[in-house]
Amino acid sequence: EKRKGFFSKSHNRRSTRVDLTPMVDLGFLLITFFVFTTSMAEPKAMNLIDAHDGEPKPVKESHAMTIILGKNHHIYYYYGKLDQSNAEQQIKETDFHKIRYLIVDKKRNSDPNYLMYLIKADKESTFGDNIDLLDEMSICDIKSGHYAEVDLTEEETRIIRSKD
Repeated sequence: EKRKGFFSKSHNRRSTRVDLTPMVDLGFLLITFFVFTTSMAEPKAMNLIDAHDGEPKPVKESHAMTIILGKNHHIYYYYGKLDQSNAEQQIKETDFHKIRYLIVDKKRNSDPNYLMYLIKADKESTFGDNIDLLDEMSICDIKSGHYAEVDLTEEETRIIRSKD
């Protein structure tokens, strides 16, 4: 009897076809799951500055520094309370390169129990400048409760607009 070779035509071969229907079903289930879970998640916002807990902090006029953000990345500052008779000369201009030195200098020369920085932003200032100034507070290790964002007064607005 003749021996049949390995590659002979009469050799029985099994089918190599794979049914992918269950894999497609699993794919659609995964896609459906991710679509539903991502679309139902609510966006969350975080506070940039948390309010200081506890009793109100006493502030001495000699330990206060006001920083004003103006348009075109201008920064103005003054120490203590704004004197109406000398306001034009009291408000000085600086930039982001020098503000860190001024913040640290005020911190070094003030009693930490009474130190306060008031941050005021003009309507024409940018959000990025505000974030940069808050970063400077963090870099200079100014603790929460020793700085606050407050509104500009009409006098301050008038002065910085005249200087721009």
